Amino acid sequence: MKKERIPDEKLIRKKERLGRQIADPERSARGQEKRLAHLASFPELNPNPVLEVDSAGILLYLNPAAKKLFPDLESLGIRHPWFQDWDSLKALLRDDPGGSRTREIRIGPAWYEQRVYGDRREKSLRFYGFDISERKSAEKGLQENELRLKAVVENLPVGVWFADESGKILYGNPAGQKIWQGARYVPPEQFHEYKAWWAETGVCLKPEDWAVTRAVRKGEVSLNEILEIECFDGTRKTINNSAVPLFAGESRLFGVVVLNEDITEQVRIEAELRRSETRFRLLAETAGRLLATAGP
Repeated sequence: MKKERIPDEKLIRKKERLGRQIADPERSARGQEKRLAHLASFPELNPNPVLEVDSAGILLYLNPAAKKLFPDLESLGIRHPWFQDWDSLKALLRDDPGGSRTREIRIGPAWYEQRVYGDRREKSLRFYGFDISERKSAEKGLQENELRLKAVVENLPVGVWFADESGKILYGNPAGQKIWQGARYVPPEQFHEYKAWWAETGVCLKPEDWAVTRAVRKGEVSLNEILEIECFDGTRKTINNSAVPLFAGESRLFGVVVLNEDITEQVRIEAELRRSETRFRLLAETAGRLLATAGP
């Protein structure tokens, strides 16, 4: 039986296919070399410091950014502030080979987030730094503002209370705790621990009647509600009570601020004045009648 003759074009395509198969591994190897070279350039181009040091503290690598930021790093070695707390860093290789650690360090006026990775095979530590000075400055500003606000609130002569989005009491300033002679950090369901009555009617407030509860459940703003309260030491006072819901953006409730003002003395003086006015009016009316009956 005669062999079927393969057309010339089929032979050509077969050769081309074999040629590509031979060339592909070479092309793949060259591509891999380029890829590795590209990856190797990353530390060199990184604007943040990248370093490697062995377990003995000998510098193995510094990228250009590290050399520029810390020109004395090569001369100081592990005595440089970049390697502060060196013993605990070195313990990373001993206790957790291949592990990592993130910390914040300060060098001069600058702050850095430092990520340290242990290389088990090379027995070295690799450092990747990120300048976080701007973030730390912002955090410091926020902390200072919080301290100022706290100082203001704690020194206000009126009671200030903060509740979360569920209505649970989280904080009461000294003036507020003085009014109530203590505090109960409870949610609305336990507001029965705070005893109060509407001044006008004498009706006892239920948990759902409190301004805080209405603020979180209905978004109500309550201003200048006059309440008779029983303090935690059993004494009675009259307070002016207000509550305002706090919103983030247009709709998300994140808490309630409550103001208490002790008006017990003011109410007592007003009541005494009314009594005095009544007595004076009665005396004046009585004197007028006497004068009228006495005649000329």
